Amino acid sequence: MKPLKPAEVSLDDVDMPGDCATRFEALARSLQQYRPGTEYYAATLHRSRNGWILEFFSRWAGFPDDRSRDKGIQLRRAVPVEPEKYSQLWELQDQGWIVVNDLDGLLVFMAIGGNAFISDDIARRHFKQDVEPHPVVQSGGAGYWSYNANSREVRMRRPTRKQRQRILDRDGHQCQMCGWKWSDERDLDLQIHHIKPFSQGGLTLDDNLITLCRPCHLGLDPHFQPEFFWGPDGPAHKVQKKQTAATHAGGKEAHRDRVISLLRELAQRT
Repeated sequence: MKPLKPAEVSLDDVDMPGDCATRFEALARSLQQYRPGTEYYAATLHRSRNGWILEFFSRWAGFPDDRSRDKGIQLRRAVPVEPEKYSQLWELQDQGWIVVNDLDGLLVFMAIGGNAFISDDIARRHFKQDVEPHPVVQSGGAGYWSYNANSREVRMRRPTRKQRQRILDRDGHQCQMCGWKWSDERDLDLQIHHIKPFSQGGLTLDDNLITLCRPCHLGLDPHFQPEFFWGPDGPAHKVQKKQTAATHAGGKEAHRDRVISLLRELAQRT
């Protein structure tokens, strides 16, 4: 299912009773229209291996305390955007969006995922924890992850076996620094490296993990080199850039598949 764009919201080919068609046409129009004088937040909803992900465009809002600063924990809060300008960023990535002005629009967004501009009143009523300052840690070169001291990504340094295999597959079983491949040397020891060290608050998330051979891993000095890994020509940046479009599309489809599965389970119970 393609992401919705304003010009694509149409019911011309849908055959339904008159009253129902009228209601759906009104809903379709509301998904395209901005209310004058209303502030909007930019949000993206999808699903990944780490679960449901709802991301708002946000800005730095300070630190919880001095101790949190040392661990890389910061406060961020969602901030309003100008939809006409911000939508251009999504268009450049061939991504669509809808406008959420009321509960009906919110239900559509929660069902189909993707991108949305959410009105201030809906955001404050249903996503108060995102609109207000909340603790996060950096999960990649430009991403953030809500901080939960009890989550596995925070507590466990070692990747799971499935996660390790996923990172190796993603990186082509190849050292992302020197290019040495397992197929070139069967005795090659490939290791999974935390780009931001676990001891400095780095999480055991895919975005913060990369494949290195043992000599390159041992030779890192200093151990944390964000400019090298996450810079424009860095190995982690190239990996993330290749997967951005696929991740958005795949995450959106995974979200919709999960919603459909939940609805089917609910129908079987009733």
